[in-house]
Amino acid sequence: MYKLSRTIPINEPSKPLLSRHDVWTGLEMKANNALPYVPIMQKCEVIEHGDGWLNARHRRQQCSTAGKGHFEAEQRVIFERIAGSEPGAN
Repeated sequence: MYKLSRTIPINEPSKPLLSRHDVWTGLEMKANNALPYVPIMQKCEVIEHGDGWLNARHRRQQCSTAGKGHFEAEQRVIFERIAGSEPGAN
């Protein structure tokens, strides 16, 4: 299993000013459709959605996976791999 975490600075000089809500909206958009954000991903399909979570299937290169996303409102999104040949969380 592996763990992936990434922090991206926001509100740097000469960049548009983003509120916490703006950033959260972007994270929700990525969780619901990662294709515009992950160049190697070929498919992203949300198969279930509930209050504070979603289940999705992903395909990249020759690897298919499924994951459950947990939303901590305006804090973070945690994805747990629930199926596929590459276990892990991110």
